[in-house]
Amino acid sequence: MIRLTSTPKVTMKTLIEVVFVLLVTHESSALKVPFTLYSSHPRHRKTSCPKTTHLFSISTATDECTTQEKKLEIIEAATETTAGISATDAQIKRIDTLTRELEELNKTPNPAQSESGAGTWRVRYSNAPPPSNGQLGPFIGTALQSVDLKSGIYANELLVGSDETSPWLSATLLANWDDLGDGSKWKVNFRTITLTLFGSFNFFTKTFDEGTSRIWITTFLDDDMRIVRAGPTASEAKRLGKSADPKDYFVFIMTRESITKKVLGEIIVEPKVGLFDVLMDPARFMDDDD
Repeated sequence: MIRLTSTPKVTMKTLIEVVFVLLVTHESSALKVPFTLYSSHPRHRKTSCPKTTHLFSISTATDECTTQEKKLEIIEAATETTAGISATDAQIKRIDTLTRELEELNKTPNPAQSESGAGTWRVRYSNAPPPSNGQLGPFIGTALQSVDLKSGIYANELLVGSDETSPWLSATLLANWDDLGDGSKWKVNFRTITLTLFGSFNFFTKTFDEGTSRIWITTFLDDDMRIVRAGPTASEAKRLGKSADPKDYFVFIMTRESITKKVLGEIIVEPKVGLFDVLMDPARFMDDDD
């Protein structure tokens, strides 16, 4: 279990003032979709399938070719929707069809238990509501998910700014998970979500109530793409008045980043005390007079 250091107390008045300043002094940044594994736009690329005469090799090569073509089709379709935020009903339906076709081609056994799931993943498309789809209020950002199998925690990051390595606004959700044992499902347990300004000022942190959980089903996994369908647990669905049927789950289509972010030490770090902290809660830094 991760232990988070408490953040300075912020009054609602101060929070409103900060948000107001942000709204009037910053413009929404365009969503960056850098193609690391898909370095050029898919419509300008041709998939070359290897030629072979061996019957088994032909079948294997054809499957791999079909999988690659389907992945590129999905990336192309997703790129035209701002990662799902601006998707029309027709685009949502098409991407759903392509995704289900790709899921049928999954070759990774027990994908939720595979070590290939570890690493940092970029969300290319989701039909989930904000902020899970990469939108935070009026702002659009980059959504990353880093999975640390060793520590048993993952971090969802939403990074807003023209340079995602130095966002002026970010939201970080931390969670752990329980492996449900069937090879495809996790029950993820939300722990905290933190809003941060300029990479160092944590101005809001929420700790989730015990039992705030979701079901994740990993439906496709290979070296560079991962598809997860996520929905409420039965108890959460009942409490929220939502469907717990997997066919109603939200989909997340992700591609692997070339560099893995360390959840412990890079995303979760001990906060540095600065002038902002002192001004927000001066009593915290005063010596007790006995």
